[in-house]
Amino acid sequence: MTFVDGGGLLVTRESNLRTVGDLAGKRVAVASGTTTERALADFLKAEFISAQTVSVKDHGEGLAALQDGKVDAYASDRGILVGLAVTAPTPSDSRCRAWRSPTSRTPSWCAGTTRPSGCS
Repeated sequence: MTFVDGGGLLVTRESNLRTVGDLAGKRVAVASGTTTERALADFLKAEFISAQTVSVKDHGEGLAALQDGKVDAYASDRGILVGLAVTAPTPSDSRCRAWRSPTSRTPSWCAGTTRPSGCS
């Protein structure tokens, strides 16, 4: 069995981040030592986006940083982000939003307690 996943970003419901270009000047958390960390750096460089990456030790710390407003987004594999969004203490506060993936070109989708408008 093969499972294919892609990278994405988790943002808060109140976030104004709608496009990749909106990441300019923003803080994006990513777990250190992961493939997502390298892929995110490569993606931001290739797209000429100057976002500040913030290293966190694990997914729990990344979600907490996002919910506490310390970062504007958390980057990881989409499957992980969906799990974080639906199991967060307040799942309605966060969602996985469709993004051009830093690690792959797989189809975009959204998840959460309700399907956000404008997501594909």
